[in-house]
Amino acid sequence: MKYTLLAILLSISSFNIFAYGGATEVGPKVSCELPDGTVSETYLLLCKGNGGTVKVD
Repeated sequence: MKYTLLAILLSISSFNIFAYGGATEVGPKVSCELPDGTVSETYLLLCKGNGGTVKVD
């Protein structure tokens, strides 16, 4: 019984990851242009925290 409950809980928590399409607590991955001109693929919150701007392709 306890293994069945564990399997149910694990399956419910794994659906949460897929529901957000890979987004995490720091936001989805975006193309970020940093103040020095470099462009990198990083998370939205980290981009804004480093003074970057989100590039729209």
